[in-house]
Amino acid sequence: VINGNASLLLEDRVVPAPAAKQLKAIAAAGETAAHLTRQLLDFSRKRKVKPEAVDMNILIGAMAAMLGPTMGDRISIETVESSGSAAVLGDETQMRQLIVNLAVNARDAMPQGGVFRLEICPAEFPAGKADGGVCLCVSDTGTGMSTETMHQMFEPFFTTKSAGNGLGLAIVDEIARRWGGSVAVSSCPGHTSFRIVWPHAATSDQKQSVKSATNP
Repeated sequence: VINGNASLLLEDRVVPAPAAKQLKAIAAAGETAAHLTRQLLDFSRKRKVKPEAVDMNILIGAMAAMLGPTMGDRISIETVESSGSAAVLGDETQMRQLIVNLAVNARDAMPQGGVFRLEICPAEFPAGKADGGVCLCVSDTGTGMSTETMHQMFEPFFTTKSAGNGLGLAIVDEIARRWGGSVAVSSCPGHTSFRIVWPHAATSDQKQSVKSATNP
């Protein structure tokens, strides 16, 4: 209601300049509130979703094109697709949210620019079963994270930024685990990588893990 009415008023050309400025502030705050509400609903598992096969090769290509304006001119985006099947069972919207959250985190770690990389490759999942999973590796050439930060980074509302709600990486971890996956992180000055592994969509293990994740 807030966003809709603000948009309608902004379309009215007779709105005085001072009022238009205030309306833009209202609209921006409304968008921020809507985004935070979506994140909170996702994090608390209130939003019901039906799992579907998501081709991660196709997804990273689409996300690379979409993330250009978000990352800025100083950051180059690289993608590497898997030569084999890269389908996982999950929700495409949530997978997109996961990548966006990691992209924003990487962008903030590269104020002077750098490289943001999305790579898909086969992985062992569960442990010991070769090629039983699909790995999404998201890396950057940023400042890296301290050991203390890495120990707390998935905690809800934890943040090292002056502005932010601290839910970005907590939601990454939640989405990964919701669809039967796991997250491994490594970081040092000049390089940070998040390796997220899901079972392949074709395996019965994936179907069982997703059932357990969506029905706690």
